[in-house]
Amino acid sequence: IEYYIACPKEKPYWNLYFKIVGDKIYEIPHRKISLLHLYKILNLIKSNNIQLIHTHGKGAGFYGRILSMIIHLPLIHTPHGIHVGQYNYIIKMIYHFYENIMSRLTNTIIYVSESEKKQALQQHLWSNISSVIINNGVENNKIDNILDSKKQTRNNININSQKFVIATITRFDFAKNMWEAYEIAKTCKDYVFLFIGDGPEKEKIESRARKEGNKNIIFTGFTKTPKQYLEASDIYLSTSRWEGMPLGVLEAMSLGLPVVATNVTGNNEAVLNGETGFL
Repeated sequence: IEYYIACPKEKPYWNLYFKIVGDKIYEIPHRKISLLHLYKILNLIKSNNIQLIHTHGKGAGFYGRILSMIIHLPLIHTPHGIHVGQYNYIIKMIYHFYENIMSRLTNTIIYVSESEKKQALQQHLWSNISSVIINNGVENNKIDNILDSKKQTRNNININSQKFVIATITRFDFAKNMWEAYEIAKTCKDYVFLFIGDGPEKEKIESRARKEGNKNIIFTGFTKTPKQYLEASDIYLSTSRWEGMPLGVLEAMSLGLPVVATNVTGNNEAVLNGETGFL
């Protein structure tokens, strides 16, 4: 089987995909529809005799379904969460209309959790086409001596070994709800908070933290090694408004961290309330 990938040229995914498929990777703009790139991908499909399209998320879903309609190829779509929480009533209605029209060009939906599928059915999305659930997963990170590992990791990233540390892996957008995480950090000034990642709201939240003198928050920015920050932590925090199946939560649990998370789609399937964490 040969694979071809079209995606934005952004870290870390571009480099990771390049290692897998080599030069069979093609750039498309991030969160922007381009007719020129649609035409280029169409030529790519034709010239390489591609026989199946698999799309991930809204933007890729639009490209893939239009291409599927033009050249009559089967299409699989993975939504990775039902992202309608920030929409007003009119936008939500337009989105539902669009998705239900586009579902006619979709052969199968892949959900990343059972709760994501339930949410889709509650929203009356994709109910007329076949679907399958393939749960997100991560490698099981076995640590022989977690206390020694935590101490060493804290030394490496300059965190006091006596402090209680709370970690969050995030992309700083509406769905991840990092303003709520910030308010929690403001209230719990005796704890150290690791905000791991980047995104559109990061600068505003970081600026507010400086302005208000909240020095217990460490903004790591983008990192290829989030595991080291999880190893240095005592608890994982998720304030997401919704998830598909949260990889950050799974990564934390694979290292034995208890999780405190919002009781929303995805989180409430990954976390057993009162056993592996609290919702």
